[in-house]
Amino acid sequence: GLGDVYKRQAYRSRSYNAAAIEDLKNAEIAQEIYFSQHQTYCSNTSTLIGATYMLFLSRGVTFTIDPIQTNTYSYVMRTRHSHGDATYIIQGPGGSIQKE
Repeated sequence: GLGDVYKRQAYRSRSYNAAAIEDLKNAEIAQEIYFSQHQTYCSNTSTLIGATYMLFLSRGVTFTIDPIQTNTYSYVMRTRHSHGDATYIIQGPGGSIQKE
């Protein structure tokens, strides 16, 4: 019935959201590796994505770094899956992933 359709949609949203969360965790690791080499945090997504910092995004996930809030001392990054229902944010270093 209709209730089953809503359950399936909610289940799919959760799996898409999980991909966005996992990619944000990996972006946090990439930021820390970048920082260890450059003594500042990276504000350019294309620098972090790829083999150099081992950040590979899941299909459908959009990854952004806030250039205004990313500097020598901190960073702000977000992910969202195109089929998910939430945007996730981390403010680091040392922050935790939050639903925005």
